[in-house]
Amino acid sequence: MFLVLWSWRWRNHDNVRYEISHLKNHKIKVTIFEFIDYLYPHFVPAYKNIKPLKQVIKIKGLEDLKDRLKKLEKKYDLIILNTIDSLNTRGLLINYFLNRQQKNIVIELRSSQIPVFNYNFLHLINFQKFKKFLISPLTAYYYLKGYFFSWLRKRFKLFPNYLLRAGYKHYPNYMEKYGVKIRDINSLDYSNYLTYKLNRNNKKKYILFIDSPAPKFKGDGLLYKSGYPFTSEKWYPSLNNFFTKIEKKFKLKVLIAPHPKVKYKDRPKYLGYRKVTKRKIYDLIDNSKFIITRLSTAISLAIVCKKPILFIYSDQLDRHKSYMNELNLFLDETGSESFNIDDKFENFKVKNLMKINLRKYKNYKKNYITALNKKKSNNQLINNIFKENF
Repeated sequence: MFLVLWSWRWRNHDNVRYEISHLKNHKIKVTIFEFIDYLYPHFVPAYKNIKPLKQVIKIKGLEDLKDRLKKLEKKYDLIILNTIDSLNTRGLLINYFLNRQQKNIVIELRSSQIPVFNYNFLHLINFQKFKKFLISPLTAYYYLKGYFFSWLRKRFKLFPNYLLRAGYKHYPNYMEKYGVKIRDINSLDYSNYLTYKLNRNNKKKYILFIDSPAPKFKGDGLLYKSGYPFTSEKWYPSLNNFFTKIEKKFKLKVLIAPHPKVKYKDRPKYLGYRKVTKRKIYDLIDNSKFIITRLSTAISLAIVCKKPILFIYSDQLDRHKSYMNELNLFLDETGSESFNIDDKFENFKVKNLMKINLRKYKNYKKNYITALNKKKSNNQLINNIFKENF
């Protein structure tokens, strides 16, 4: 059995991302334990439009987890995919329990799969950051809490048996010296690209906008109880104005790729009545002219498919230092273009957009998408771990 310990609300989208049907093809039974109500109850509203799946088991607490594991262990050889972070006491205790039990194989996918800006100590103690903490003590509390629990997990060596690595950068490589086995795997998006059949017969090109919940819908901001640095009132009018002009420039329509956390109407007013498609993201990117996004993990597919990427921001986001640090890192890693949608469209450099830095794309794939030389999907790689142990 492949048992997934899932921190959030499990969706049909996650069945696709983790290739559950293909794992079953390897004669592996799959069970999902969902912990969101126990670990992050304040984050539940982010999934208010998503119906819970009947096959998912909601875990009420640590004792409930222990009891259910005992029952499964009597029937199955288990490999556990653990996604639970030690961000609070409950998460830490679950990881402590998993580390101390010796019956089951625990694996973790801890690669970022995207570039991550490293805030060093000087960033944390600069005056502006200190001033922000004074003004917003709740922000300081969550920063310090996260660092503290991460330190505790490392201090008690609460590590898995296997660490799955998607690319060479931004994974906890220190675990290897504690006997954790490193296994190379693909980013989830790239593995889906390898696994599922693509439709490459779409002759009608389009510009693809990869949407996110913010700022209209509540999302990750709920996790840290913080707001978004930009507003719907400012963002969407500027976004739609930009879409209109870029559609006219390229003589192509902008197609909206929905975010899986959001339930969309077919042509929502706030997106200028543009079509929201239900096609899979790997298919959409492969058949697009180029990609528009803020900061999405799905750019890994644009890298693989060698599609140009345009990163957008606004005046409000431009004043948010943390966001711009992340954006500039993405620009440096991909060699792509960015544009402030509140700026005059005449300043938009169309020729630069369509140029791809193939060297940076190649390095990005190696660092954040896959370190594998052979094209093997994640479900095949998970099956190999089963064969190695059972």
